[in-house]
Amino acid sequence: MRSLLTALSLIMLSGLLESCQKCYTCSVQTDFGQVDREVCGRNRDIKNLITHLETDSVGYGPWICE
Repeated sequence: MRSLLTALSLIMLSGLLESCQKCYTCSVQTDFGQVDREVCGRNRDIKNLITHLETDSVGYGPWICE
């Protein structure tokens, strides 16, 4: 019973962490110098947000996010 409760707790905790907001500073080098943008969102949304940055800056890239 105890291991079942522990497993359920871990599943709930991982679900909460997935929905937490994270912020990254992303940068790209352009003809005019380096451009930095802050990207914030849930873990599952970050990749789409970075893809959106890349489509707004066609010809430059890749965006590096840390």
